[in-house]
Amino acid sequence: MLQVYRGEAHALAWWARHAGRPPLLACVVGFTETALIPGISAAGNTPAARQTTALADAEFLLRGRQPRPAYPLPPLTQGASPVYLTRAVVQNLGMPTLVFNAGLPLALPVPAIDLGGRPAACVRTGRAMPRALVEHL
Repeated sequence: MLQVYRGEAHALAWWARHAGRPPLLACVVGFTETALIPGISAAGNTPAARQTTALADAEFLLRGRQPRPAYPLPPLTQGASPVYLTRAVVQNLGMPTLVFNAGLPLALPVPAIDLGGRPAACVRTGRAMPRALVEHL
């Protein structure tokens, strides 16, 4: 099912070019200082761990388990990291995977397409990201 919320002509032209092609996973990663609020997320057991969660996820997604990853997956307070399931799916399907950097505080240790973003400020500021950057991304 295809749903288009904005730019219908552009979306339908894209669909016409790509319909029938094998799928690929586009993984967009970024960071927000909102993640530094204690207790806000289970994606890392501390605010410091959450600063590198997206980097660790991207690295694990593309490379799998490594003896010395640049960014180890952070310990979780509960459950399993969704990246384990995602990697299993893309590996089983042989699905090509692209990582897009929408704004991270540190450099990715894996190949990625830079979207020209930057980490977002905390939502508490009321100005997490300039509107022009939101529209660019």
